[in-house]
This record gives sequence, structure tokens and C-alpha cells, in this order.
Amino acid sequence: MNNNEDAQGEDARGEGGTVTARMRWLGAGLVVLVLGVLVWQAVEAGLAHAPQAEETTVEDLAHPHKVEMLASMDDAQLSQQGVTAMSAALVAPPPAAPALAADETELCGHGRVKADESGRPRDMAPIQSAAQRARLQALPILLGSQDDTQRAAGLLMVVLDDGGVPDGLLDGGAERARDELASLAAFRGTPQVYAWAMRACQSQRTEGACRLLSADQWARLEPGNAMAWLQVAADAKMRRDEPAVAEAMYRVSQAAKSDARPGALVAAVLAKLPPEADLVSRLALATELAKLDTRAELPLVAASQHCGAREVRDANRQQVCAAVAEVLARRGSTTAEAALAASIGERAGWPAERVAAAAEERDALAQMAVASQADAWSCNALAQSLARLHETARHGELATLRAALKRSTDGATVLARRYREAAATRVASAASAASATAQ
Repeated sequence: MNNNEDAQGEDARGEGGTVTARMRWLGAGLVVLVLGVLVWQAVEAGLAHAPQAEETTVEDLAHPHKVEMLASMDDAQLSQQGVTAMSAALVAPPPAAPALAADETELCGHGRVKADESGRPRDMAPIQSAAQRARLQALPILLGSQDDTQRAAGLLMVVLDDGGVPDGLLDGGAERARDELASLAAFRGTPQVYAWAMRACQSQRTEGACRLLSADQWARLEPGNAMAWLQVAADAKMRRDEPAVAEAMYRVSQAAKSDARPGALVAAVLAKLPPEADLVSRLALATELAKLDTRAELPLVAASQHCGAREVRDANRQQVCAAVAEVLARRGSTTAEAALAASIGERAGWPAERVAAAAEERDALAQMAVASQADAWSCNALAQSLARLHETARHGELATLRAALKRSTDGATVLARRYREAAATRVASAASAASATAQ
């Protein structure tokens, strides 16, 4: 090879090297550009769906499969791919998982598990164990707190769970917890602590430290809460003190709110779980506490009796009862109050259209409250359920369900029909079973 050929070869190699280097830089630049676009899209998605301040319940709104794919690719592989092929790979969703079988459901952290007819996991042992772990994490923190509300939440938790507390943490179990909570409420209780103490002492009002409590004192602490005055009316009814009942019901009719504090205990306990507590543990404990908390009867019977069909024939009583129905319907915190409002309103002269609308809403809300979703224990469903629990604690059960009803694509009429059809099916099944047993 002559010198000219050598020179030409060197030039070609130089130009080739330069082109190769330029292609490498161009490939790297395109990679950065695509990554930048993807990050911006993820940020935009997060901003568009981010919850309001202090209501964050979903940890990550970006697409996790993109992050995983980016992490698994090395730089050399990225630089050798074309922009079109790389972009398609990054934005393509992961392969769809096979659909759940009819007898399967998703349990967060456990994958597919067998389900019963209602869609719940057939084996509830992992969920029960998770609830117990969470309880053992939260109780020592609550009972050891110097904050009255936090300690009161721990004491109420022990009372409702009938002494379900580890040895050495609170000697005396439920009875001691009840006395401590009653004493705390009587001597320095806030309205929240006093309401919890009244609930803890519901069936032991004349025993131990519970004798220190009275519905009248609760009403003095919280004069604008109809729930306190309903308890005053219930106690007066027990004493056969009808003038006191009438006065208390008038106070109910003028109340600014009717707050039974649904979800307050659940929120107080969940707030003290350590950050590493998983979703299953949180919701499993919350579900158990909610069931225990709702066993307490609201003082609604006295209101129903005071505003009976015969009683509202009196013009003055009718006027007070109509106002009571408005308070419970518009300012109540539970579905039980809304149902009572519809009954009292019908007796007190609500138009037929409003009575029908209230009944439809009642059944629609009941349908929404039925937790029979097949994916109720999937990670996404758990996050949504926890968000609803926090909303219930902040705004009440009734307001939370009504907001969900407004967002529902089905509407009140469809949901109410489903609830009524399911109720009719249950009644028919029960009647059929009873008939078969009789034969």
C-alpha cells in the first residue's frame, strides 16, 4: 500500500471515528431527551391527581413500570437503541396479568388468594395477624402518651376490645381502662374525651368512676352538638322526666351540628402507627376498631319517641320535630341520623317528594357502604379505603358517603334499586330456609 493509500485509510478511519463518536453523543442526547419527557409526564400526572394538602393517602401516582424498566436498562443498551424503539418500550404498559378466577381475590402483599362468595379472602388468618401486629404497635404508644386525647383513645380501645391488651401494659383490663377514661373526662376532659367516656360507660353509667359522668355535663361542654342533647333527652326519658325531654329536644332542634364522631377513634389510632406499618395492617386494625366502635348505640330512640306519629299532632311538637329532622338530615354525621330524619320528617309533614328522595338516598348510601368488592384487599383498594376512613374522621360518615354518591356514575336511583333488590333476595332466601327447616 502506498503513502497516499495509507493517508486515505487514516483519514477514513478518522472520519469514521468522528462519526461514531458523534453518533454516540447523539444517542446519549436522545436518551436524555426521552427521559426528560417521561419525567415531565409523570410530574404532570402526579400534579393532576394529587390529593389536597393533609389528605395524602396514595404514595406514588407515577407509572411504576417505567421506573422499573429504566432501572433495568444499562447505558450501553440504551445508546444502541433507536429513539422510536426505546420510546415505545418505555411507554408500553407491562404485560397484563391473567384475570382473577371467580374464586380468587387480590390480597396486598400476598398476591392471589382464594375468596369466598362475597369476594373476601377465604383465609382471614393473615389479615387477623396483621391487625394484631398493628394493635401491639399502637397501644403502648397511646397508653403511654401524655396527651389526654391520645391516652383516651388507647383506653377506649381497651374498653371496646374487652380488655384485649398485652400483659403488663394495663393491669385490670377493660374495667380499669373504663374507670381511668371516666376520671380523665370528669376532671379535665375535652368534648372529644367526654364523648368517648360516655360511650365507654354506656352500659355501666352507675358503676365505678362512670358515676362521675352526666349527659348534662357533656351538653355544657358542647352546647352546639345535638348528639349531646339527644343523650340528655335519653337520660330524661329513663327518669320519666317529660319536661326535661322536651327541653332537650328543643335544644336539638336549634343545634349547629349533630356529631357522633364516627371514625375519630380509628383516625387517632392509625395516626400513632409507625410509618413502616403496611397497608394490610392499617386497614385490618381500622376495620376491627370500626366494628367495635359502631356497637355503641346512638341516643336516637328518645327522639323517635318524642316525635312519634301521635305526638306530632300537637302543633308545637310538630314544629320542633320538623326542625329536629332538618338538623339530623342536614347536619348529621351518620347514616342512622339521616334515616331517623326521614322518618321524623315524614311524620312532621315533609312533602311526599322529599320523603321519597330521602328514602332513595338512604338506600343508595346503604348500598355504597356495603363492602363486598372483589378487590377490597388489593393494594389500590386498601389505599382508597384508608382515604375514606380519614375523610370520615374529618367530615363524618354521612358527608363522606354523600360526596362519594355525587361522584358515582350510577346515581342514587340505580344504587337504591340494587340495595332493595339485594334486600328482597335476602328476605326471600331467609323465608325459604325457614320453610325448609319447618318441613
